[in-house]
Amino acid sequence: MRRISPLWALLSVGALASCVDGQSTAVDEEDIGEAPSAIVSKCDYLDPALFAPLAPLVSFPRELMITDRTVIDDGCRTTWGVPCGPSKAVWTFGKLMTRMAGTVPPQVFVADWLHSWEVGNVVNGFPVPARPGIRTKIINPWLVASGCPAGAPIVGVGACPLDLTKAPFRLLGISNRVDLSDAGFGAGEPGEARFIFGATANGDPILGAALQYTVILEYKLPSQRGGAPYNALNWATDWHVLSDAAAVGPIGSFAYLTHLEGILNDITMPGVEPGNPNLGNAIGQVRTNEIEGGPNWKLREYHLRDVGAGINAERLRLEPLLQTPDDSKLFSASLDTFLFNNSLALPSTNLMDFTHVVPSGMSGGESTAPFLWAHSIPGTLNPLERHHFGLDTCNGCHQLETNTAFVHLAPRGPGGITILSGFLSTSDASTPSGTPVAIFNVVDPAGSGAVFQYSEPWRRVCESTRILNGDPNPWTRGNGAH
Repeated sequence: MRRISPLWALLSVGALASCVDGQSTAVDEEDIGEAPSAIVSKCDYLDPALFAPLAPLVSFPRELMITDRTVIDDGCRTTWGVPCGPSKAVWTFGKLMTRMAGTVPPQVFVADWLHSWEVGNVVNGFPVPARPGIRTKIINPWLVASGCPAGAPIVGVGACPLDLTKAPFRLLGISNRVDLSDAGFGAGEPGEARFIFGATANGDPILGAALQYTVILEYKLPSQRGGAPYNALNWATDWHVLSDAAAVGPIGSFAYLTHLEGILNDITMPGVEPGNPNLGNAIGQVRTNEIEGGPNWKLREYHLRDVGAGINAERLRLEPLLQTPDDSKLFSASLDTFLFNNSLALPSTNLMDFTHVVPSGMSGGESTAPFLWAHSIPGTLNPLERHHFGLDTCNGCHQLETNTAFVHLAPRGPGGITILSGFLSTSDASTPSGTPVAIFNVVDPAGSGAVFQYSEPWRRVCESTRILNGDPNPWTRGNGAH
């Protein structure tokens, strides 16, 4: 079996594909989404011979991927049942969607989004069929919990309003993706903060069993905080306080939760990004990954779009999935041509260094997993080129190209813990020289025998440490998907 080093993909920095935390856009369920990366030879910022160690060190579970139950099951912030003053329910799906709705009544805003599964859509000329299982698994139980009859309409005349305090979504994790920021401390792309939720059965966000459905709210880090200009270094510095046990105590302590709430309020509240839709909301995209709506796992992406019904009437609308061709493009002449033009066969080696950009007209409104992206002309792509292309797609990132069972953060039952995919649960530890202690191996699903190596938590720690050391130039190559 051949072991292919992702170092092939290096230019001046390491190669990075963009997979989300729990869902991908190519990438991420952090996200449902989030971001695989090739291993760089070592992280200079973690080498004490080159940089003085940060005090404290960046902690992956304390500041980058927060899934501790003391946070995601905090009674004040993740449920509506405890009277906690301003902190009440601030990390619930219902509260975050209320903030996102702007001047649109929040029940209308959410129902309009859910209804998109009940009807067929066309995105970029590609059909997006209805997913009727969402009605039986999510909408009807939520209607009943809201005091409405099952089967009642949720949009239009006679619509029965959904009770957002009963929104059947359980928090799975909170993700700091400052590592996605562009050069210049995010002058173009500032990075993101993400809330990852799992849907629950019987319209019950507290006791309902876990459904195979995740949704990620992916916010762009605002360009200001408290009226002052803010960049990736500022945000990384604020997040890094969470790693300082001397300052905020153990994870889940009052001081820790208060500090985290302050950061997240300044990312999710209306007005944090003046000029943005819906009274200045910083949401970048909403991504879903589910099998409850019908056969096969499907991934979708939604953006705020003006529907033309008055000022600030933006609603969540299906968007083409970045870097992910429509399923129908597999083995098509147009995709074959694109892959050939971005391969080693020509002077441009975009697939090798992750600079390829899938034409927008090639992407549809959903993708299917599992899905193996391949070239119909044998021998044109080498194994690493094929893998890089597949890894950068939603359906590749969430299954075959990362050896993941569809989600990077698994839905959890009442009182359960959030299980991270192997890709996201590799140790973030470094050797004394700054290389990763643990490696996550992916055997080429196309059968070449190649093995691709990753250490994603370590890479994110490296990037955050680089930013905190004042270096504005990314160490690993960011991908256009984010």
